[in-house]
Amino acid sequence: PTANEVRHAQVFLGMEMRRAIKKSVQFEGPAFVWHHHPIGKGLQYMTMDAWNSWRDANQLPEFYPKDERSIFINETWYPDCRDRYNGTSCFFRDLARSEDLTGAVLEQNAKEWFHASYAIRNFVRVNTEGTFTVAIRNRIQTILRNFVHKQRRKLKKRSARLRRHLQHHREILNSPMSPLGHLVLYAHFTRILFNRRPFLDEIYRQHLASIVPSKATNVDASEQDSTPEVGDRKVQLDPFTVSLHMRRGDSCSTDEDHNLIPYEKEPSPLDSPAQVSGVRKCYETKVYLDAVERIRKLLPANQPLHVYLSTDDADNVMDEIQTQHSQFYNNVVDEWHFLNYSRSNFQYNFEDFIESPENEKRFILGETAVADLWLLSHGQAFVGHLGSRFGKVGWLLATSRHNAFIPYFTVDGHSVCCEIDESCGMIRPYIFDMENCLTFGHEFNDFDNGDAYWERGSLAREILYNEMLRSHEDQHGDQHAE
Repeated sequence: PTANEVRHAQVFLGMEMRRAIKKSVQFEGPAFVWHHHPIGKGLQYMTMDAWNSWRDANQLPEFYPKDERSIFINETWYPDCRDRYNGTSCFFRDLARSEDLTGAVLEQNAKEWFHASYAIRNFVRVNTEGTFTVAIRNRIQTILRNFVHKQRRKLKKRSARLRRHLQHHREILNSPMSPLGHLVLYAHFTRILFNRRPFLDEIYRQHLASIVPSKATNVDASEQDSTPEVGDRKVQLDPFTVSLHMRRGDSCSTDEDHNLIPYEKEPSPLDSPAQVSGVRKCYETKVYLDAVERIRKLLPANQPLHVYLSTDDADNVMDEIQTQHSQFYNNVVDEWHFLNYSRSNFQYNFEDFIESPENEKRFILGETAVADLWLLSHGQAFVGHLGSRFGKVGWLLATSRHNAFIPYFTVDGHSVCCEIDESCGMIRPYIFDMENCLTFGHEFNDFDNGDAYWERGSLAREILYNEMLRSHEDQHGDQHAE
């Protein structure tokens, strides 16, 4: 199979995996929604909650509550929601409903490949709902549902305190998941939650902008002939896509006079200090571009490279790349895609947090967050901030849509396993499995870090890990005493 065929197959099986989860799960009640958190942060915590509910009880919430408001969504702006849906239910359809494929070109192409591929290889004529392909899909569903059933956890009993605080520390017995399988399956729950209403794709396309640089034409002849061959035919490679998450402006720290602190010239290492609230680093544009250029060098010379740029200052960033990094602009990326929302939407008083009632830009930030997350979901590789909860959700959505691990270059010294206000290097000994990696959140577990937070960042993972060890020791001690 060609690289394109493998990618189509992976995407198609990812769609079928999410369908298998929905067919085998029990939907019950409303989702627990974080109405006072930004969209990205709320989706991260909702994924944790949905994952735990599924693995423990084979349950998922059926719908988003229609009578609860969100501080980031103004329903009166959207005719599809007005007098019908409030809060998160305005943006997202019920979880039990089929996956919205409006604007999902990646998935539509995979479906077309599946139907065409099986028709050609088996010399049968079928339409998109033909009986032959339906039979094949039913066989796939049987296999995937059996697989999904085996992934649910069997738990040992724990004390009430540990059940309350250590949901991520459960002991998993008879779970055959590899770390990669664990990650990809978890990502599918993020995509199930991110079931957009179709009107949001219309808004997305209204704001989507693209730039095609006039690239240099001095390509070596040997590189021009490097198109891969299958049998006696040339195979045209699809573009390789990179999601680029670049924090700018109000996402960055300021000094005592509220002036932006100069951007970092190098990416942060894993053992860098925690970036606690109000102390968030931003990085020079070149830091991101160097990572994109490394990806370019790994690709076949004739494979197009498309970058999906998520930033709150797209016009200025693109202008900087074009004028101050012209060699890169003219030779590395074939197409740029970004959202052309006004920069003024992302500017609010420095004394306000994004969640503050005084922040009058909250409502538009909800819309832009959903649009940017969908933008980031296109990448086959990720460059940006995995310390950011927003960046993590964008990366997880890409993982789910491609049904594969998405390689990443994280500039902020944080992997997918650690929180932005943890020091990844310091906390690494306490990340003992994929469950802890993916589902730990000190706010999610209602943990109070105290004053030590401002000096060392969140210590919750270390403290709760040690508490778990003491619990084990006490249990073993009691058993020996008996």
